[in-house]
Amino acid sequence: MLITVGVVSAVAWGLAMNYGSPVVINLAKIKEVIHFGGKPVFEKPKLPAQAPDQIASVPEVSYTPEPQRPTAQEHLPATEVTATQQSRQTVFNDRNYTPKGAANVTTFERPVEQPKIEGGVKVAIIKEAPRLRDNCPFKEGSIEQRECRKKADYMERNSNYTGNRSQ
Repeated sequence: MLITVGVVSAVAWGLAMNYGSPVVINLAKIKEVIHFGGKPVFEKPKLPAQAPDQIASVPEVSYTPEPQRPTAQEHLPATEVTATQQSRQTVFNDRNYTPKGAANVTTFERPVEQPKIEGGVKVAIIKEAPRLRDNCPFKEGSIEQRECRKKADYMERNSNYTGNRSQ
């Protein structure tokens, strides 16, 4: 029973959302209709009656229209006028889809090649001294190799350590 009520309410809600029109409630008409004991609950506001001599006279104002200035569209070239007069698309679906190009397109210039120096650059290669840790005979990445390298580094540090001894 509860499932049926849920399904029916979901279907009714879906139909109301798809095919229903907005509801407009006129409160003035509702106030006119509500009566209690034969008398209206909400009375119409009464405007104070004004005597004809109390009515303020409205001074007459002369109106002279200003000469029309040319609009912005009259100043634009013909190609720009048509672009501004086009209506905006307000309905979007598969039938009226028109893809736009990318908005943030930049063009890249080819890099300029640097002139080659005829003599070239001379590089001096200094060979590093061999380290103990590079001589571990175990498989690369194994725990044994890691332990071997740790011990080799420890021995190398201690052999170079002078501490507080004077030489």
